[in-house]
Amino acid sequence: MRIFLTTTKERNFIKYWPYSYHGTSTRNAKRIADDGFIHSKGYKFNFNHGIFTTPDINLAASYANTFIYDGSKYLVLFQNRVNPKSLIKIPFKRGKGSKYWVSPSVDDVKPYALLIKKIGYC
Repeated sequence: MRIFLTTTKERNFIKYWPYSYHGTSTRNAKRIADDGFIHSKGYKFNFNHGIFTTPDINLAASYANTFIYDGSKYLVLFQNRVNPKSLIKIPFKRGKGSKYWVSPSVDDVKPYALLIKKIGYC
């Protein structure tokens, strides 16, 4: 299930920004859905200051916490649009491409949609 977090006008404004994904805890997911990525502002990350996302949905899923609702297990991810002009790509040691993307400002990452996937039963 995909729940859009942006208006049609906002989606048209950022439609040329590439998609990325972000996995997190359900507590942080609520904050991000309500306020965007402002809670990460100023936090010292492994590589740099900024917001970490990835173009690889499976990698993002590995950072997401699951939650249980009504006897089923779910996973929550954010689908984002990221500003390509400020995007820093961190190369992955194996394989091709950049697995981690860092956006230096909260203004460079727009939570686009909340993705909820049923992954099993309890």
